[in-house]
Amino acid sequence: MVSVGISHDTAQFAVAAIERWWNTLGRKRFPGATRLLITAATRTETGLEVHACLDSADYPDKLKITDAQLAHVLIKRDSFHGEWNYQIFPRT
Repeated sequence: MVSVGISHDTAQFAVAAIERWWNTLGRKRFPGATRLLITAATRTETGLEVHACLDSADYPDKLKITDAQLAHVLIKRDSFHGEWNYQIFPRT
């Protein structure tokens, strides 16, 4: 699924795009899913089906997250390039 925005490509935009995909396609295709793997880039040789939507929301850029806020995020970094490969867990 391709999400096209009209303001800034921010973390908020990315979260909105993931949520939109889950609500429009993912939930139906993967009803038993308990977690989601997100890849930043992929390639396909055959069978590509594209769904696109325009996100007209305004996402402000340059928002600052404090160290205290980040400390509350449950992140498990992978031993191989943990700066790129990690899991984020919901708070219970």
